[in-house]
Amino acid sequence: MSIEAQSPLAELGFTTQAPKTLAAAGVTTVEQLLAQTGDAIAALRGMGAARLADIDTVMAAHRLVYGQPFEQRKAGSGCQTCRRCPECDNPRADDRRHVATDWTGRASHIGYRLGPTCEGCHAHHLALFTMAGGASGRAVDGEPA
Repeated sequence: MSIEAQSPLAELGFTTQAPKTLAAAGVTTVEQLLAQTGDAIAALRGMGAARLADIDTVMAAHRLVYGQPFEQRKAGSGCQTCRRCPECDNPRADDRRHVATDWTGRASHIGYRLGPTCEGCHAHHLALFTMAGGASGRAVDGEPA
C-alpha cells in the first residue's frame, strides 16, 4: 500500500489503539505524526509501551522518521550518527539516547529498524538501555519511562 503525507494514520497498519490515542491529541495524518518528536508522542495521555512499540514498528516499516519531512524518506535511510551492523545492516546505537525496548524487552535503535536485529545488536542495545537506568518500557533521552 502506498502512503502519502496526508494519509490517515489508520492506513499505516497499526495493531493497537495507537491511532485513537494520537487522534485524541490532534495527530491524524502521517505528516502530523512526522512533525512530532518521540518524546512528545511518549508523553501523550494513554500512550503505553505497546502503543509506542507499535508506532515505532509501523514508522520503521514505512521508513518514517520524526522530524523528517515525508518527501525526504528513503528506502534504507538510517541514523546519521550511528554505524550500521555488518551482520543485520541495522544502525547500532553509539548513544544510549538512541535506544528503546519494545514491550517484549527487545532492544533496538529508535525508529530506524530496517528488519530484525541480530542478537549482537540486541545485546549491545540492551546494555546501553540498562546503563541508562531502564528496566522495561522505552528510553526517552536516556531516561527510563
